[in-house]
Amino acid sequence: MLHQAARQAAIQVVLAAQAYQRENGTFPENLQQLVPEFLEAIPLDPCDSAGGQVLYRRESVTEAIVWSVGSDGIDDLGKLAAVENGTSIKYFDVGFTIRKPE
Repeated sequence: MLHQAARQAAIQVVLAAQAYQRENGTFPENLQQLVPEFLEAIPLDPCDSAGGQVLYRRESVTEAIVWSVGSDGIDDLGKLAAVENGTSIKYFDVGFTIRKPE
């Protein structure tokens, strides 16, 4: 349940960041640039027991990462991929990498 709620919160930010990018040519430097025109407020991260917000990092003017700390509650700084280690898989943060369309 938390995983799905985290994905939904991240998707809200992804859609707002994409709308911002279409209007401005770049992704925002931070989430505050999305409020109030593209988001009413920055969504809370349902997986963050401290009540933090969904996280965001602009990698470049054409790429950004939006993430939740995930069900383990640990911020892996936007590391989204699962890594196979022998027979076990470690899941990191829940989120999306977004890129400007070519």
